[in-house]
Amino acid sequence: MGSSSIKEISSSKAIEINLNRPSSSQDASKKLSSSGKEGNIFHQRAKNIGIIKRNRNFGRINLPVSQRISPQVFKPSGNMRVLALTNVKIELYKADSLVKTIIDNTENDGTYTWTQVDVNLTDGTDYKVRISSVVEPGIYDESEEFTIEANSITVTEPTSSTIWTKGASANITWTSTGTISDVKIDLYKGTTLIEPPITSSTANDGTYTWTPVNPSLADGTDYKVRISSVSDSGIYGESSTFAIEEKAITVTLPTTGTIWTKGLAGDITWTSTGTISDVKIDLYRGEDSFIETIVLSTTDNGTYTWTPVNPVLQNAKNYHVKIICINVPEIYGESVYFEIED
Repeated sequence: MGSSSIKEISSSKAIEINLNRPSSSQDASKKLSSSGKEGNIFHQRAKNIGIIKRNRNFGRINLPVSQRISPQVFKPSGNMRVLALTNVKIELYKADSLVKTIIDNTENDGTYTWTQVDVNLTDGTDYKVRISSVVEPGIYDESEEFTIEANSITVTEPTSSTIWTKGASANITWTSTGTISDVKIDLYKGTTLIEPPITSSTANDGTYTWTPVNPSLADGTDYKVRISSVSDSGIYGESSTFAIEEKAITVTLPTTGTIWTKGLAGDITWTSTGTISDVKIDLYRGEDSFIETIVLSTTDNGTYTWTPVNPVLQNAKNYHVKIICINVPEIYGESVYFEIED
């Protein structure tokens, strides 16, 4: 068995076959015999594919053959015919069964890239490649066994209905098959890659939170996320297109001149940008002292009347309300200080 370099591959990436390696003098002396009739073509399996690569002229000759076969020391001479190994055939086997021919005929230059490994291949660890002479199939070598598996990434979030808010957190989820250690997450707008990436490398554990979504991004509905294998960018999954937009809430009432009377109605108004379905309204006093929730959830229609203003509140001039987007709590607006009295 030779030691051709065959990397573990997936069914969605290219396979590179390298034949470059030295041959041992012991192997070489076993492969070529110095006996036989002059003029016969050499018909002997080359056990070391390196010989096929480096020595394209082989023959049987009635003279001793050097222990080391190379272009420098093996120089055909005398009454002989030469077999030129100019082209090779590459086949894929699973165990001892031929699966498919990768290529019927390619130049014997020591390398070939299979640009698209068949996605219909069965997963397995017992694949091997056989490389043989096109004109003499009996001259061939085989790689060691290697693995072919289906590597894939499927993005599950964001979806087509997702809206990310600039400046807020955004959740990204995915599933994967095969052996993928780490992934890179990129953001695209249309076909344009947005730099820098969301993350250049994170564990392939199926979840990542981007905090915060870049506030400088342009609003748009044509964003998408691409998640790719760090070790092989050809293995990736993309989300559906989704929206990124700016969300904002601005409280317009109460103002600095507002006075709420305990036990009566208190009017609250606001404006908003972006997609906000429902809001929560809280009452605070001073810098950050939470007093109570005025309403747990109300439609983002710009107006709400608190009826009645809580009669047990203390008289003070430093109350303020906070209106919060329920779906994205990072988005909120606050009023200026106002007064509540008897």
